[in-house]
Amino acid sequence: MFTRREFLEDSTLATTAALARTARVIPAAKAWRPSQFPSCERRGPCSRPNEYHACLPFCPRLLNGTPEKAMKTLLIFLMTAAAFAAVDHHALGADKYHSPYDVAFSHDGRWLVVSDHTANAVVLIDPVSGQITRTVSLEGPITGIAFSADGKRLYAAEFGLRRIAEIDPAVGNVTRRFDAGPYPKNLAVAPDKDLLLVASWGTNRLRAIDLASGDTKAQVALANQPFDLAVTPDASLAVIGNLLPVGRATDFEFGAVVSLVDLAAMQKRTDVTLPHGSSAVRSFAVILDGP
Repeated sequence: MFTRREFLEDSTLATTAALARTARVIPAAKAWRPSQFPSCERRGPCSRPNEYHACLPFCPRLLNGTPEKAMKTLLIFLMTAAAFAAVDHHALGADKYHSPYDVAFSHDGRWLVVSDHTANAVVLIDPVSGQITRTVSLEGPITGIAFSADGKRLYAAEFGLRRIAEIDPAVGNVTRRFDAGPYPKNLAVAPDKDLLLVASWGTNRLRAIDLASGDTKAQVALANQPFDLAVTPDASLAVIGNLLPVGRATDFEFGAVVSLVDLAAMQKRTDVTLPHGSSAVRSFAVILDGP
């Protein structure tokens, strides 16, 4: 295991060596020609001059043809990489979690659960001691998690496999799985209705799954890439945040929306438009007396 100091020293040496190699290959000419760079895939007129290219540090079109700007860009990139490598990831808990994605408390306060996206697992933690009590291995990247109303079942979205795993947290085994459609993101339970609600990122829909049968009861069309969701305390509304804005980017009102779905009628009631220019609604909360 490397120490923080060793990480820093190795990263600094690697950065210095990379800069030295780059300095030797960048030509001294004030104007560059695409033919000078055999690895460039965009020889001749650039079809997408305003996009980020993989060859950005060497692109004469994006950097106004000056090698000084290219060198500055490359230096920033390399120093950022060196700083990341210098972080003591074990001190930050990398030995316990690969990439925590979502967190959920059981209603009785017994469990705190973290979904570990790239480890394909959920981690159960004792909230009193802060110690990991169990890790449940699943299949595919894990995204949203939610507890049943009585806390006896935990639901986890297996994102790449279009399904939900139902877990018994007391023993750590999967009791059943049911279809959730393409790319299920976050989850919420409507306790009075015995429904599991799924933000279906791949279909722009809210999917309502009957927990008794595991069958899909309804699907409601939403805005653009639904991500996070919550249920009001009276279980009358589902509130869903959408990642991407709706409409044309040139419109003044262009922005992301929060969708409100009537859970009795299973119909979208309205979209609440956020301030123009807003996007990536990743998280929100519902207060006790309403949305």
